[in-house]
Amino acid sequence: MAVTIGFLACNKAPNGASKIPSITFLSVNPDQVRQGVSDDTAWISFKFEDGDANINTNGQQANIILRDLRNDQILNFSFPPIPEGFKDPVKGMKGTCVVGISGAILQLRDTIGGRTKDTVAYEIYILDEDNQKSNIVTTSPIYMEKI
Repeated sequence: MAVTIGFLACNKAPNGASKIPSITFLSVNPDQVRQGVSDDTAWISFKFEDGDANINTNGQQANIILRDLRNDQILNFSFPPIPEGFKDPVKGMKGTCVVGISGAILQLRDTIGGRTKDTVAYEIYILDEDNQKSNIVTTSPIYMEKI
């Protein structure tokens, strides 16, 4: 699957932060991609916070989940490695995560009959090592055009 994930920043969360992870949607940029074109990527940014810093960051566990609101298709991603110095079980951790979805994997719905454009939005949540689920956020729309 042609997907990229990047990690922008990480800090220790303030004392008293919840041990259940939480996320805040930031943006989709750009919000228009050409369907089937691997050079076109929609970058979805969100902030996260976890009070006990137990989000698995070994790059191997699917713990960022996106659900396509058009058809319920699930896309699974992993947090990239985060230095242990940022993962304090007492102070927690917070940061900004960016997930890239390539136009190569975005598909127009079969039900739109010959149209060359479609729109998709995703629900996003994350899981920690205790399988605690964060709140769910919804992205702004991504507009696709078939070329």
